[in-house]
Amino acid sequence: LIVSPGINTRQKILSIREATCSKEDAEKVVELARRAISKSRTAAQELGQMEKVLGIRGKGSPTPGTIAVSFDAAFKKKGQSFFTMGGEERKANRGTVIGKVSAKAQNSRLISCDIQKDGGWGKTVNIC
Repeated sequence: LIVSPGINTRQKILSIREATCSKEDAEKVVELARRAISKSRTAAQELGQMEKVLGIRGKGSPTPGTIAVSFDAAFKKKGQSFFTMGGEERKANRGTVIGKVSAKAQNSRLISCDIQKDGGWGKTVNIC
């Protein structure tokens, strides 16, 4: 919030800095988060491999130079192998988990990234 003097000294004009960022900047942060999640063993153990980004929920710039993005991502975890009645070996599929990813970057460097499992009611996995 910036207060600047107006024409009249008794009157003040308020101007608010918008906390917005471009779509391209938000996509860069999403890509940084994707790379960090794919390298994380903790994320792979808890949620599985990240399959795809489902959509960006929100983006903004809370402080100058910092970009914060929130997006949904699909994770798939493979289960143990098992044998069918016919003796065929198969891998169990544990289905897809949707997680909400919150990421912040400053100067093209990821400074925080965490994944909320089950819409925030479950476990939160911190990546960095």
